[in-house]
Amino acid sequence: MSLFGLMLLALGVGIALRLGLLPAFPPGIHGDEGWTGLRGRYILTNGMIGVWDEVHSIGQPAGASYLNAVATALFGASVFSLRLFHALAACLALVAFAAGRTCRATSP
Repeated sequence: MSLFGLMLLALGVGIALRLGLLPAFPPGIHGDEGWTGLRGRYILTNGMIGVWDEVHSIGQPAGASYLNAVATALFGASVFSLRLFHALAACLALVAFAAGRTCRATSP
């Protein structure tokens, strides 16, 4: 199997594990997930909070909260919707890693 094939296989396994076990692992909702979910629900009920909200984001950019609001609007309030966009970002990181490794392996 070629290096590209191995990278695609690793990418497929990583994506399947991230999305397949999304609601169940890790068990429960942890601090950052819960806080992002609360901010997402706040956005859905009260409207925009800006890009840098000191009250609701504790001095952090609010992009994750907006993405969580979209997931909650599409899939309802659940652990799956809390973790969806963060899991997709992790999958994109795997794609970027695979592309970087492939480019590095083929460069002179």
